[in-house]
Amino acid sequence: MAVGLPSSVARVLTVPLTRAFREALPEAKLSISEGLSGGLQEGLIAGRLDIVVLYNAQPTRELDVMPLLEEDLLLVRVRPPGLHEDPRRGRWNSTKFPGCPR
Repeated sequence: MAVGLPSSVARVLTVPLTRAFREALPEAKLSISEGLSGGLQEGLIAGRLDIVVLYNAQPTRELDVMPLLEEDLLLVRVRPPGLHEDPRRGRWNSTKFPGCPR
């Protein structure tokens, strides 16, 4: 089986995926390729890869896409001097962050 993973995912999943694969299928061969989502998608369509994990993949006639998870995108900054309590959670509002782009 040939698997394609983006670099950020490969750093986290390669070892546990390899261990689980060897345990479940000790006689099978596993190949893991690391790359950018565009190149991995091309490898899948061309038949060089059997399955891939991609960021922002869109279903096409050639691809069956199944979401694995959704992530929160967080704005993080250094806490301003004098702010000792946690700000209320909520949606992005640029007026709450002076000096940040609007």
